[in-house]
Amino acid sequence: MSNLSATQERERKGIEEQIAEEAHHLNDSNASYKNLTDDLQRSVIVIKNAAGVTVSAQATIAKAQALIQDNEKKLVNEKKKVEEL
Repeated sequence: MSNLSATQERERKGIEEQIAEEAHHLNDSNASYKNLTDDLQRSVIVIKNAAGVTVSAQATIAKAQALIQDNEKKLVNEKKKVEEL
């Protein structure tokens, strides 16, 4: 009977070690998951900010293009005035 008990005790200890190792891996996995979700949230914020900057840049470009067109029209008008003199 004692041989059986010793064998069962070894098996129990082996299983407990496996459970402890799996718990450690689970904790590592949970920490990795948390890091990934934190990184994802930061990435989403960066993407949203980049989209905002892009919209702002597009608006600035549109204003600059309108200003260039206005200045080109003024230049054409001024050239006509000079030619009429």
